[in-house]
Amino acid sequence: MAVLNYKSVKAMWLSQFDLASVYQKDGVQRQKAEFTDIMEKIFAKLYDMGINTAIVQMRPNADSMYPSKIYPMSKYVVGSYGREAEYDPVEIIISTAHKFRISVHAWINPMRCMTETEIKLISDKYAVGKWYNGGECENMLVKVNNNYYFD
Repeated sequence: MAVLNYKSVKAMWLSQFDLASVYQKDGVQRQKAEFTDIMEKIFAKLYDMGINTAIVQMRPNADSMYPSKIYPMSKYVVGSYGREAEYDPVEIIISTAHKFRISVHAWINPMRCMTETEIKLISDKYAVGKWYNGGECENMLVKVNNNYYFD
């Protein structure tokens, strides 16, 4: 597929909050066909508005909107930490955007992790889970009030 770069960027930011009700329904990941249909409607509307770039939140809280060996699935996609995705929503986002000649840029929060309640749900198969559960927290994570951040 051709790279979609534009001299004049007309962008829309799609945050985890904007897409939470699209990613999931009734507290679990939305069915793939339904998710795809909604994303088609979103990108058709953006195209009609003259938007050529979508900036999509990919890693909001030491988690990810796509399956990863490093970061757990985001609660915004699967409903809560500790669950795995049934499919890769980011793959659908990118392929759907490209159908409308819309470029996708990833937005990440590199430092923000999650609350203490949330981080306790993360498996040791992910780095943040190993650091928290393995006692390496003081070397890798900083707690501010009830939230953790990467150090």
